[in-house]
Amino acid sequence: MNKTIKIILAALWLFLAVFLTVILVNGINGNINFPLKFSKTSINFNNDSIIDGMSVDAETEIVNISEKFSKIDVELISEKLIVEVWNNDYTEVTIVSSFPKEKRPKVLMEDNTLKIKTPNRNNVKIFNTNDSVTIKLPYKIAKNLSIVDVDIVSGSINISEITTTRTSLSTVSGSINFSNSLVNELNTSSVSGSHKILDCNLQEVNSESISGSIQIDSDIAKTFDCSSVSGAIKVETNTMPSLGGDCEATSGSVKIYLPENEGFVLNYDSISGSTTNNFTGSKMKKSGESSYRNGNIEFDVETVSGSISIERI
Repeated sequence: MNKTIKIILAALWLFLAVFLTVILVNGINGNINFPLKFSKTSINFNNDSIIDGMSVDAETEIVNISEKFSKIDVELISEKLIVEVWNNDYTEVTIVSSFPKEKRPKVLMEDNTLKIKTPNRNNVKIFNTNDSVTIKLPYKIAKNLSIVDVDIVSGSINISEITTTRTSLSTVSGSINFSNSLVNELNTSSVSGSHKILDCNLQEVNSESISGSIQIDSDIAKTFDCSSVSGAIKVETNTMPSLGGDCEATSGSVKIYLPENEGFVLNYDSISGSTTNNFTGSKMKKSGESSYRNGNIEFDVETVSGSISIERI
């Protein structure tokens, strides 16, 4: 694709992302007149399937769950999500919400899955941006999860100390913080939020952000794929990814930190930024290929107005 066209498309995507974020956030805050319906985060429930909790005060409800499960499915609108491990042998879900009780997130247990879903909130205004859902998992559950899916519109995601086969985290206008976890496949996506993936052991990771930065400081055994329109990308791994990796940024820099290794090929493309391969001590412009030793592993990195560097840890 022509590089001028790439720049124009990137600018259009950024404008569209910002526009949609404003529309979504204003919609869920009740500041626009038409009702917004989200495909995943506007749910009607059968009341018989809801697990009742205990009210602590006017805005706080606690749900205790003794059942075992291996999957977590969370769909929220404005709440921030916190998932952590504790020493008790049951799961505790704490919901802090400024909404009327019927509009607060609901807790369900279905098909070996802990589900937390948000009811329809059309034309209901948000009163408090500190609304949250906190899940405290017993160690045995946290270390034996198969799938974790989280989908939030305007809230942040904070998850630590879990072990899963696959984890997918998505938010429109919130940040993603994922740490101290073991995951085979990790997928993160956002429109205007940053991603921080720290101190994890990963087989593969895929991260996409339009106007937020991506920081991955974790062991990556196989591969990584990162893209950001207006944010910087940093990937640091103490393990050499056996299948290489891809990074694409428009107006942000890309930095990849690798351990000493048997060799790789860096395929680079930058319109207005320089490219540095610290393993070979070379500095390049525009597009090309830079090899270190036998070059069996490939890294494809592309930017429009940012610099590219591969550095030794």
